Amino acid sequence: MITQIDDRINISKNTSAQLLNELMKFLSARDAIKSISTEQNSLKSYFNKKG
Repeated sequence: MITQIDDRINISKNTSAQLLNELMKFLSARDAIKSISTEQNSLKSYFNKKG
């Protein structure tokens, strides 16, 4: 699940890799990413997963 609060986007760890990749592609194409932070340590492995 992806939700927006003010100028932040919250991404649930249940979000599919395909949707996450599409979101990152969309945002980066518009220079819309100011920073990325994780609130839970479990998300570190999600972002570092390969394939």
